[in-house]
Amino acid sequence: MSSPIVSHPSPWVRVAVTVTDFSAPHAVGHRFVRDRVLREMASSAVHRLRGAHALPPADPVKRWDVLNVLELSQFLSNRDAAILDCGAYNSESLWELAHRGFTNLYGIDLNPHIVAAPWSRRICYSLQDMQHTAFADSTFDYVISVSAVEHGVSWQTFLREVHRLLKPGGLLYVSTDLVHEGTGTTGLTAFGLSWNPLRPTDVPGISTLLSSMGFESAPPISLQLPKELPLEFLGRQVGFIGFCGVKRVA
Repeated sequence: MSSPIVSHPSPWVRVAVTVTDFSAPHAVGHRFVRDRVLREMASSAVHRLRGAHALPPADPVKRWDVLNVLELSQFLSNRDAAILDCGAYNSESLWELAHRGFTNLYGIDLNPHIVAAPWSRRICYSLQDMQHTAFADSTFDYVISVSAVEHGVSWQTFLREVHRLLKPGGLLYVSTDLVHEGTGTTGLTAFGLSWNPLRPTDVPGISTLLSSMGFESAPPISLQLPKELPLEFLGRQVGFIGFCGVKRVA
């Protein structure tokens, strides 16, 4: 079955490596901000009542990722398109899509609290490994993964699984952490998993890998990072990079 895509986006690679990148104008930004804080408070309260601890405060800088997710959702022709978020615990992507009327939403994570996540009446959450899921082939129109692949995930294994899960012509948005070339990360862990951010010299290889795994992808790019990156994680300066890909139609 072909994916319900109005028109396919041109694949791209985007980075957020300055403060300005996080505050740049965006086509869907004005709708995103409107009542976000109140909805986050309500979601956290419901999550706690369902037996899990309160959600961590939403990270304001992840607005950049969610806006990328929402932008690509505009290429879907109907609100019942099947969408999967890989690494969905405390991820706002599905919450925002549900708020906009999407009805066929799935989220997976290795955090056992995922099953009690917010919006669970409208989002089907399950405890699964994003590298080896239980879903059937060609199930989804759009697969999302926001800053999850750097946590102990093999890019090749993950992309192979996404290719299996997507319908022909389906969309992929995957983002990850980005650090300076000489940044040491050996032995650093987060959420009980190794932390493996990308460096500028890794980026062309991801574009090449996407293409080799059956995705239309942006050509490899050469990155020059600013001297100072805008965020800090595990004592290291960090930015973000996001990739948009489209599963090739045979």
